Amino acid sequence: RMVKNRKIKQSKLVSDDVVKVRNLFILLVSVVIICVGVFFLTEKMIEKDNMTIIGATRGFGRWIAEHLNDDFNITITSPDEVSGHEVAQELNVEYTSDNVEAVKNADIVIFSVPIEHMAETIREVAPHAKEGSLLMDVCSVKTEAAEALVKYAPENVEILPCHPMFGPRVPTIKRQIIVLTPIEKRADR
Repeated sequence: RMVKNRKIKQSKLVSDDVVKVRNLFILLVSVVIICVGVFFLTEKMIEKDNMTIIGATRGFGRWIAEHLNDDFNITITSPDEVSGHEVAQELNVEYTSDNVEAVKNADIVIFSVPIEHMAETIREVAPHAKEGSLLMDVCSVKTEAAEALVKYAPENVEILPCHPMFGPRVPTIKRQIIVLTPIEKRADR
C-alpha cells in the first residue's frame, strides 16, 4: 500500500512537472512571438527613406552622404568607379555609376555635381525620378539649376533647390544655414 501511494505521489509529481514545463514552454513561445512582432513593427516604424546623391565622391555630395548616412538609405553616384566604390565602402553606402538607375527608387535626389555639369546632369536624370520624390540641388548658382529642374523634372515630383551657406569642411550641420529656394507649386509638402 505504501508503494502504491508513493507511485501515485510520484505520478502526480511527474504530472505536475509536465504541466509546469508545458506552461513554461507556452510562456516562452509567447515571448518569442511578441519579440518577433515588436521587431517587425519596429523595423516598419524606423524604415528609412532612400536618398540618391548624384556626384557624391567629393566635396559637398560626399559631406551630405557622410552626415546623413544614419538617417537615410543612401546611394551615391560618380562616373569614376574606383573612387565611387572606395567612398561607398568608407561611408557604408551603396554605389552605382548609373545616375538614371540610381534615382528610380529614390525618395530624395540631391544633385551635387560641378556647376558646369549641373544642367546637363539634371536633363539626363530628372525625367526618371519616381512619382512623389523630392529633387534638390546644392549648386551655388541657383538660376540655371532651378530652371533645369523645372524643365526636366516630371510634374509629379517636388523641386527644392537649396544653397548651403557652408562648405564640406564643416564638421556638423548644427547651427549651419541652408537657403531654400522653393519653386512655386513644385514644393508643396
